[in-house]
Amino acid sequence: MTMKTTEFVKNENRITVKQGGTDYSLETGRVYNLKMDRFTGPVLEADGTLELPEKLYVTDKDKTFVKRVTNFFDKYCNNNLGVLLSGLKGSGKTLMSKQIAVEANLPIIVVDPCFPANQLNNFFLKFNQSVVVLFDEIEKNDYYWETDDLLPFLDGIQKSGKRLIIMTCNNDDKLSEYLKDRCGRIRYVKNFEGISDEMVMNIVKDFIGDNDDYVIKLSSYIINNVKVRSFDNIIALCKEIQIEGYPENIDDVIECMNIAKL
Repeated sequence: MTMKTTEFVKNENRITVKQGGTDYSLETGRVYNLKMDRFTGPVLEADGTLELPEKLYVTDKDKTFVKRVTNFFDKYCNNNLGVLLSGLKGSGKTLMSKQIAVEANLPIIVVDPCFPANQLNNFFLKFNQSVVVLFDEIEKNDYYWETDDLLPFLDGIQKSGKRLIIMTCNNDDKLSEYLKDRCGRIRYVKNFEGISDEMVMNIVKDFIGDNDDYVIKLSSYIINNVKVRSFDNIIALCKEIQIEGYPENIDDVIECMNIAKL
């Protein structure tokens, strides 16, 4: 059941901090984009729900990580819980952030890259409803703020509702040193280094089917030749191979694609 609050006003799909009007509670499972309106200040825009693919390529370790995060937040967290997913592009960071958000069963707020970091704390102090807060590729946002600017928000010194804060980045070397080795700010970290040989085989088999010889052929090619072994690249190559009718020479296919070879 959605917790009743009295901090927002809804006008069609735009939700602003209450100044008078109809009460509105953020809806469980719904996505809200947090933006800065030059005239009215912070505004939430309702934007459907998070969509997960029918087939999730996850390991047992991935499942354990998601369960550990959501279990701690649900049972033991009293304020903020920070989660950082970092590493190789296209390797599943954004997908896992969505998995965690969906499993948390809360309203989901996606922070727009242009939203000023120095306004985050003030905005979230205005309501007590528990939410998931998503930041995507936080190291690329230094035009509007640097990751140092997130520290007051993550610290959550002033008490308000619980927040599960999930951040993704491709290069954690660009993050503030004050975010590292500080469980009070970021409790859980997962690094995505690339897809295992076994996972490559599983993905290829899903696309190629019962042609075991070609599954082995394409899997071996990817493992030994593809420079960036990401979900994006592997799935794109598998689909292209299907279109081409499972050619013998895979080099001819990949030559035309935006996939670098070793």
